[in-house]
Amino acid sequence: MTVVTAKEVAIQFNAAVADLMNKGYVISPFTENGSYSSTKTHIDMINPKDTSHILRVWMIDESMRIGDTWFKCVDVMGARVKRYEKGRGFDGNVCCEQCLWPNYGETIYEKPFYLIKIVNDRKIFSDNLEEAKRLVNMRCDRAINKPVANAPYDYGRVVDNEKLPENFIDAIMARINKIRGLRRATASCIESVQLYKYNRQLRAEVRYRYNDKSGIISLK
Repeated sequence: MTVVTAKEVAIQFNAAVADLMNKGYVISPFTENGSYSSTKTHIDMINPKDTSHILRVWMIDESMRIGDTWFKCVDVMGARVKRYEKGRGFDGNVCCEQCLWPNYGETIYEKPFYLIKIVNDRKIFSDNLEEAKRLVNMRCDRAINKPVANAPYDYGRVVDNEKLPENFIDAIMARINKIRGLRRATASCIESVQLYKYNRQLRAEVRYRYNDKSGIISLK
């Protein structure tokens, strides 16, 4: 696993540009057209001997979801090079602005780094996605079991289905079976149960899935 700072991430971006210049590409000062929400910056590059395509070097700045909940995600930064062919997102005119959108083009190079921690406002990245996932999950598990003082919500914990009392399961299924299309659902449709406190009252958030239906119900 390689661990780097934002400074090294910037160096990697410049290395990608330098490598293309060594292959005969030059920076096009005409097609650069600002930045988009998923990028920090980008540089357009052309081959003077072949104007059938254009390359855009993106500094990606994305959030990768790694779990069922919105807060389980990994921040990603790094260089990504995309090739845009003439007639496919690039009109062949290098002397005018080009709308080369991040979702289009063919990715020909990518060097992503994953944020693993922030120390004194200094961002630390890793090139190992699995390690980044492990650290995010560890932090989330630690936070979800830590009470929050002077707040209406006290973070709770996920309870294994096998440890749920029968009367509690019956209460859950009584709610689920009232939903249209779920009348014949059984307890096996329960995916997870998270217990938490709101204003010192115990509540439960239940995730369920049955055939093509899924959702969340709350119990007090």
